[in-house]
Amino acid sequence: MLKNVRSVPAEDFHEWTVDPKITFISGHLRMRQLIAHPHFRDMHKERRYIFSVLRDPIDRAISLFNYLHRGQPDFPGGDHFLKWTKWLPEDGLYNFLASDSLDPYELAETQFLYTLENLERGVREAVSVVRPKFDISKIEVRRDNIADHTVNPRAIRRDQISEEGLDNIRQRSQKDFALYEFVRRRELERLSKDKSGG
Repeated sequence: MLKNVRSVPAEDFHEWTVDPKITFISGHLRMRQLIAHPHFRDMHKERRYIFSVLRDPIDRAISLFNYLHRGQPDFPGGDHFLKWTKWLPEDGLYNFLASDSLDPYELAETQFLYTLENLERGVREAVSVVRPKFDISKIEVRRDNIADHTVNPRAIRRDQISEEGLDNIRQRSQKDFALYEFVRRRELERLSKDKSGG
């Protein structure tokens, strides 16, 4: 059974009662929220798995900007985006995955962290570990709303961003870039081993 916790307000998640019939939950939860919940506190003692997808930090910033401004009749352009990059929350991805008891790099070593480019492979690997008898050939991975500009033609695209805007994102996302590259290198190493049969 799948439970989507996006229906549970983040501030109420600590009071959420876990139904024993639920096998998977999904949603946008900070690691601190998840680890603080009594059901997930002892991650290492029980068979509990975390699956997370990492986006390229620049693509993530663009997507966040487009999401925050969705539905506005006068969608802001490149100048507004440039100003916004100076106030972009620092290392949003790293801080989202960090907790007092679990480092994001430890998560990458012990759990399932993948880049968006390897989403399908990641889903199949995670499900094969969590539910070994499940026929992973039945898994269909959909990428709805990945390219925001296909939904809103006025949304900001990567090729519209000035070098200054890119530099602002890089400056404010240094830990995000380091973690993303670490996970990407691990994926490439695994792919290389798979191809060599090692």
